[in-house]
This record gives sequence, structure tokens and C-alpha cells, in this order.
Amino acid sequence: MSNPLHRLEPIVSRKPPTNMTASVRPGVVTVEWEVDDFFGDPESPDRVIVELGMGGPSKYLGGDERSVDLTADELEPYAGSQLAVNVGFQWDDGVPEWGSIGITLPRQGDGQLFVPRLPVTAPGGPKSLAVSGYSNHVAILTWTNPIHYDKILVRWGIVGGGSIQFERGGTESADCGLIFPARTYMFQVKGGVAKTLGGYNYSDWSTIEWVSPAGPDPVPATGVFVKGASISAVSRRPDFLQLFGTGKDRRVHTSWWHDGEAWAATTTDWRWPSIGGVFPDGAPVSVVSRNPDHLDLFSTGNDGIVYTSWWDITGGWSGREGWAPIGGGFPAGAPVSVVSRNPDHLDLFITGNDGIVYTSWWDTAGEWSGREGWAPIGGGFPAGAPVSVVSRNPDHLDLFSTGNDGIVYTSWWDTAGEWSGREGWAPIGGGFPAGAPVSVVSRNPDHLDLFITGNDGIVYTSWWDTAGEWSGREGWAPIGGGFPAGAPVSVVSRNPDHLDLFSTGRDGIVYTSWWDAAGGGWSGYQGWAPIGGVFPAGAPVSVVSRNPDHLDLFITGNNGIVYTSWWHTAGEWSGLHNTWMALGG
Repeated sequence: MSNPLHRLEPIVSRKPPTNMTASVRPGVVTVEWEVDDFFGDPESPDRVIVELGMGGPSKYLGGDERSVDLTADELEPYAGSQLAVNVGFQWDDGVPEWGSIGITLPRQGDGQLFVPRLPVTAPGGPKSLAVSGYSNHVAILTWTNPIHYDKILVRWGIVGGGSIQFERGGTESADCGLIFPARTYMFQVKGGVAKTLGGYNYSDWSTIEWVSPAGPDPVPATGVFVKGASISAVSRRPDFLQLFGTGKDRRVHTSWWHDGEAWAATTTDWRWPSIGGVFPDGAPVSVVSRNPDHLDLFSTGNDGIVYTSWWDITGGWSGREGWAPIGGGFPAGAPVSVVSRNPDHLDLFITGNDGIVYTSWWDTAGEWSGREGWAPIGGGFPAGAPVSVVSRNPDHLDLFSTGNDGIVYTSWWDTAGEWSGREGWAPIGGGFPAGAPVSVVSRNPDHLDLFITGNDGIVYTSWWDTAGEWSGREGWAPIGGGFPAGAPVSVVSRNPDHLDLFSTGRDGIVYTSWWDAAGGGWSGYQGWAPIGGVFPAGAPVSVVSRNPDHLDLFITGNNGIVYTSWWHTAGEWSGLHNTWMALGG
């Protein structure tokens, strides 16, 4: 009889990093690690993740890497403190196996890591600033540098309107576009010299004004989208924006922007690339970025089935080969809400023809649940009514929708139980247009804010925190405005103590209202502030905050072209004087 031990397969281990060490030398900290081979043949990870502190900045390395250099610039925010450097091994996009090492960082300027040097000044500024060329609605800006600059800041825009600012290395030219004919533009350039301890010493701005030549507008007369079409926006990194919408050709189209580059299509033929699909004209497309290198899209087809397409940094859009069906039988073009409560899980929600809300989910362990049938979770809403969803912590979800009776209802789920809506959705007051969209935001894990436009065109709000019930049960609070009944209100929280709202008025102008913890009530009590534009009344405005000091807005005009306006703490809204920038379409 043969010995069964002779037939045992080798043990393959998947363990966290081991033997982690850190060494400090001027300007850099090197962290090293090994793959644990104590439990059998070690399997190198597919990817190594290096994270500074809990939830801090991350780097992604190849699975064969065994060390990383962390520069003084990267570590400067943690100078003089104890920093945990976390190293994770990841296989097959699964949950990483983490190891950690603590590093005591010296104070700035002690010479061990953060090497001091004499202050560096950037006197004067770039010289001989001029528009040296102009072609295809792009101005070529040139200058000379009296000293070597590590960074150049370029700022330009129509005089009296908003401005665009971007960075360059120590170059002496930049392309500025899109330029409109017969306008007066201001161009500014300044140089910066790097400081060892982080940041730059900047020169003064060098400035010129220039009048663009007469000629036809660069924007086509009509775009691919229906007027006022919903545009979805996502920022998967602070220096990157991407937009999605369904065109009159029933296909999904996209455009993107990267810091220092023009929007895709604005420098070519203005047409957004197609990424496939066959959907109703203008059908909303939902997008989510569950990690910085991945995007997922969802839309409901003419056949009532929900379809998905995805993009990963390692390849193109899956939808170009055909969008994948994930079940359902819903109203054509009904909006699909999506949320990622952790990087390995997605949840979808939609209202059926019967007024019931249905859900489907996906995680890395399996397929979409909806392929076996979407799960009903109660409700009695208008067919296809929008469902708003928020995840205020990774173990909890809250849903909101407006009923046929004009009351806003909510249902919730957490890991300790089933959906509350299966026993009946809870009313939280109101008297609004049936099916009117409800916007929700969680500015901290213990607080929720809702917004909706009433039959009288006024925006109303209700809030909840762990200390009490929904305020709307005692009456929703009016915060001003004069919009079409049920017009969508977009909301963003760019920091935990601030909220910004946006909606399009009956006059086609986009208006904003804001609230800040330090500044009292809503600004809209005194009148919502106009920020320009001439768009379809009540058209949806998409908003994204790619960093706490910046906001970007997107909307589709009467001509089917997508327009944008932006705001930064250094200035006004770029579109304030009807100078919204066209992005094609």
C-alpha cells in the first residue's frame, strides 16, 4: 500500500509582509519587507499597497517589489510624529493582508531627514510674456525665465469672467484653449522655486491682455445629447474628471479631463467618444469609482433590463464589446442608484413598474445577484421614481424616495438585519410632487441632510442625526429659491462643516445656496445666488468636489452641448457672467 503522504500537494501560503524594516537617511526613508515562507512555498502577491497612516496616501507597487522609498516631501506632513507605514499584499483583487511598521520621524530642519537649506527666492518673474501663435482656437503663450524655475503657474481667461489655472515644469511655453473669437483675454505666468521642506517660493505674476481674432465660434451648433440631458460626473483622483451621458444615437458617450490638459474633444471635432450600449435617448447613466483605478457604469435599456460596463486601468471599456445584462424588468430608462460601501462591494437600487424598490448587489466573491432575480425591498412609489442612497458608514445604507402622496419615505439596512422597508417604508413628512428626486448627503457618519423642491418652487430640507428623529416629521424647513416644481437639487459636502446646493431656475440660470457651520443659516434665505448660464429650466446640474477647495459643475444646454463652470477658493465662479465653458458632446 502506498503512503498517502507522498501524494500531498505543496502548501502555498498567503501571509502578510514579514521582517519589515525602515532606514532613515537625508531626504528619504526606505521601508523593506519580505514574503513569509514559514508556512510553505511563498506566493508573491499580485500587488503591493503602501499606505501612510490609517487611510492616508497610498502607493501601488508590483507584486515582486520588496522595498519602497518615501521622500521627505511625502513625509513632511508627519514631521516630528510617530507614523505607521502599512504594507498590504493583495491577490486577485481580494482583501489585502496587512503588515505595519512604526517610524519616529524627526522634526523639520534637524538634518537627519528634512535637510535644511538657505531660503530660495524667486525674484521678478517670467519675462517677455506674449501670445506668439494662434491656430484652431488655441493660443500659444511664450515667455522667458530669468532664473531656473521648478514650477510654472499659468492662469488665463476672458477679462471679467472666470480663469483657468494649471501647472507646468520649468518650461517657457503653454497652449491655452479653448479661445473664443473677438474676446479680450488676460494671460498670467509666475515661477516657483522649490523649498526643501515642501512648497514653493513664487515670483510675482507677469500679465498681458490680448484680443483674439474675429471668426466663427469653435462650438458646433448642436451636440449629441438631448437638451438638458443628465450628465454623470466622477473624480477618481483629485487631478482627473470624467463625464458620461446617453446621446440621441442611444449610445453612452464620455469625455475626460486631466490636470494640465484640455478636455477631450475640445481640441478635435467636439464629439465625445462612444463606449457602446443601446439605451433610450438621454437615459441617465450612473457611475461609481470603487477604487482610483476602476469605474463601473449602469443604465436601464429599452427592454427594461439593467446593463453595466466597466473600465480598469489595465484595459479599455468592456461596453465596447457589448454592455453586460444584470437582470431586471423595469421602466425603460429608469434611473439606477449605485453605492460602494467598501471597495469590494456594490449595491444597486431601482423602482419597478409596480412601484416597489428592487436591489441587486455584487462583491468580489461572486456574480451580480440580479441575474437570479432582483430582490424586492418594499415601497409604493411612482413607476421608475428615483431612489437616493447613501452609505454613512461601511455597514449601513439609507434609501429615500417620494411617494405618490408626495411624502418622502425612507428605508435602511445594516449588517445586523434585513431592509427595514420590507415591513413598510417610514414616512418622514413633506408634501411634494409625486416622485420628485430627493438629494441626500452625509457630511459626517452621524448626520444626514435631505433636499427637495416643492410644488411652490421652494427648496426644502430635513435632517437627522443620532441624537434624534428626522426634523421633517415636524415640517420640512424652507431655504428659499424659485425653481420648477420638483426640479432636482444637487448637493455636495466639500468638508464636514460646509454644504453647497445647485439648481437651474425657471429662467435657465444656475443658482447656488450654501451653509457653513461658522456662518449661521442657509445663504438662500436671503436669495439664491445666480452663477450664470442659459439652460433648460430645471435641467439637472452635476457637481463634484475633487478637493476641499474646488468645485466643478456640469449641465447640458438647449443645443445638446455640455457646459462647465468651476469655483476655487481663490476666486469667483468661472461661469458667473454667462461664460460657462463648452465641452462639446
